[in-house]
Amino acid sequence: MIAANQITGAEIDESGVCTALILAEEAAFQHYQFDEDQALYTETVASGKGALSVTHVLSFVLGRLDDASRKAVEELAEVSPDGVVAVVTTNNGVSLLVGYSERFGTERALKLEKSVGTTGEKLSDAGAEQVVLSCTDIAKALVYSGTEV
Repeated sequence: MIAANQITGAEIDESGVCTALILAEEAAFQHYQFDEDQALYTETVASGKGALSVTHVLSFVLGRLDDASRKAVEELAEVSPDGVVAVVTTNNGVSLLVGYSERFGTERALKLEKSVGTTGEKLSDAGAEQVVLSCTDIAKALVYSGTEV
């Protein structure tokens, strides 16, 4: 993920694939280590009164309720007013650019919807932090073939 205000543009080819992101000087993607098999991306397409909308939701679980997960949630909360853009790789190896669109750029980036930390009920339950980011746009996520991640 990268703060939306660190993206200055994108290169999109004639087939609609984003081939590169243009980043501000010294900008870099931030990687969040979520638990294995504990991340989910959904796109919900809705049509009403002739208008199309697409809701993008990215949720993931940070393995423990600890200082690292606290810092990660604080970082996401700090950049949430401007939003973040994420590269999501599907289980078949396709990368999607979420929070950036051809029409709006980063204006409709992913924002922190909620973060829920829990210790678990029993002594044997693991603590975890579930993070949910979302945004609404008029297009499905772009396929991303760039190397900036």
